[in-house]
Amino acid sequence: MQIQYTSALSTIQIYENLLTDEQLHTLENIAFHNSEWSLMNKSDDILREYSQFLYSEITGDVILQNFLRTFVKKINIQNIDDYETANAYMNLSLFGLDLNPNFHSENDEDYTIIVYLNKDWDFLWGGETLFFDCIVNPVTKQFDHLSKDHRSVFPSHNKALVFPSNLLYSIQSPKKDCRKVQLNAIFNLRKK
Repeated sequence: MQIQYTSALSTIQIYENLLTDEQLHTLENIAFHNSEWSLMNKSDDILREYSQFLYSEITGDVILQNFLRTFVKKINIQNIDDYETANAYMNLSLFGLDLNPNFHSENDEDYTIIVYLNKDWDFLWGGETLFFDCIVNPVTKQFDHLSKDHRSVFPSHNKALVFPSNLLYSIQSPKKDCRKVQLNAIFNLRKK
């Protein structure tokens, strides 16, 4: 008997070189010169999970509008004018700080964009983003497991992942022998 299902994993879009050099430089400046980093403690009612991660908010309407315009031009989201930036932040990953699986919205029309910022990242260092084939059901507030499949995407400089914000994912920490931190920018787009 063959079982057919629609995989949420097919909704993940991957873009190489999404941002301009100027935009990357802006994010690096925000991360290393203009940011206040804090340890975020997050608990989730749906997942019943608790996570800690290093977090720095990206603020400034001009900066966010600039990035949103870039996303509008390059990513494949229909009716992008119907979206606004819900929030944007930097995420710093170190060995031992795995993020528990999470999602950003119960709405399947909202989108999350992750941009990898490290220039010389070796895939042997880990730090991949792991996607699970399940989405949050806005009615039951539980996860609908579409299959037991998963997908890993390894970081590389200026690679962007675009996916529905109700898709369950986890950014894995770098491996023990990695002597660098992994830096990501995360933008959440909300339907107006």
